[in-house]
Amino acid sequence: MIKTYLPFTALFLLLLCVPVHAERGAIGASIRAVDEFYNETQNLTKDLADSPAVKEMRAASLEQKDAAVKNLENLNRVDRPGKKRFKQAYGIAASYMDARIEAVKALPQASPEDKARIGGIAKTLLALKAEKLNAISETEKFERTDEKKIKPVPSIDRSPYENSPEGDKGIWER
Repeated sequence: MIKTYLPFTALFLLLLCVPVHAERGAIGASIRAVDEFYNETQNLTKDLADSPAVKEMRAASLEQKDAAVKNLENLNRVDRPGKKRFKQAYGIAASYMDARIEAVKALPQASPEDKARIGGIAKTLLALKAEKLNAISETEKFERTDEKKIKPVPSIDRSPYENSPEGDKGIWER
């Protein structure tokens, strides 16, 4: 009997380990885009000098990434799939990427060599931002937009099969 439950238990435990944001919608794509953008920013800036400004920028990047992911996860819990949620997820991801690009551009540039290197990093990040936002835009079609309209309850007390409401005394004439 234990042998029959063991495969099902193992499958159940495996499915519990699947990340929550592994979905096809805008939220999952936005979380993946923010994570990948953060990783690429960290990889590109690790060659810069270990100045306090670079360390501060990298620490702020981690804090902003965590805040963006948290906002996206909260948005996933609160809002229903649709255009509104898509626009909010897109906006959170885009604002995170814009803030990180501006932070890289604001790094101190002591020499012309640093200036060229930081300019190259900013151009790479701009191209990556366009690519990631395009990937998020492609997920808009997966967001449900078909919302069922609730049929209003009539305020007049008569059958829907009656034709003339004029001169009708309602339920008293039936």
